[in-house]
Amino acid sequence: MIPALLIWLYKKFICPALLRRNMTPPALPELPFLKKSVMPLIFLMLLCPVVSAQDNMAVYRVMYNGSQIGTMQVAKTVSGDDLHLKMVSKISTRLLFKINVNTTDLSHFSKGRLLSSSVVRTVNGKEKANKKTWLCGGGYRTIADEKAGVLRSPISYNMMLLYCKEPVNIKQVYSDNHQQFLDITRTGLHSYRIKLPDGNYNDYYFENGVCSRVDVHHSMYSIRMELAAA
Repeated sequence: MIPALLIWLYKKFICPALLRRNMTPPALPELPFLKKSVMPLIFLMLLCPVVSAQDNMAVYRVMYNGSQIGTMQVAKTVSGDDLHLKMVSKISTRLLFKINVNTTDLSHFSKGRLLSSSVVRTVNGKEKANKKTWLCGGGYRTIADEKAGVLRSPISYNMMLLYCKEPVNIKQVYSDNHQQFLDITRTGLHSYRIKLPDGNYNDYYFENGVCSRVDVHHSMYSIRMELAAA
């Protein structure tokens, strides 16, 4: 039973994965000659390079007027042709009253193309934004607060990628929050500016290809996000 199951798993998952990588799957001996002590070892040896994933976590301090008001974590997982990004930010501050803002962004790329993304934001425990973008046929479908839309242009670079890949020679970035493409302007050797649809703008600074700082310029406030650990 166990050898038969391993062969099924080999044909179902390992062979297709190896072929996608232009690798020739090794031939297996006939079932009667399989040894239970050897087959699991072969299977594990074949499985390791296929399912191995590279994980990376970056942590940013959110600063306002010189004080830390929150944190933002950006997790990157690479597995084969797939890239998964998860950004979680938690901000707590007081203006006229205490404000707690929690945001979770998710993105899934495959072979350099966005398959899906989402943005969920809550303020003081109440959902204020729930936006999704996903590949559908030759274009993208979007939904924002129950309003649907369509995008025809391909998406290969979005706002989340800014935190782990410098936008060298990239002219536009897809905003999962605004659900539209925004222009990128180079302002220095490794610095860039993105103007938002509401008239505000963000400045991004990079070191060794990784975003080290983001300055958020709003008409009513300025926030800085500093890379604390990666």
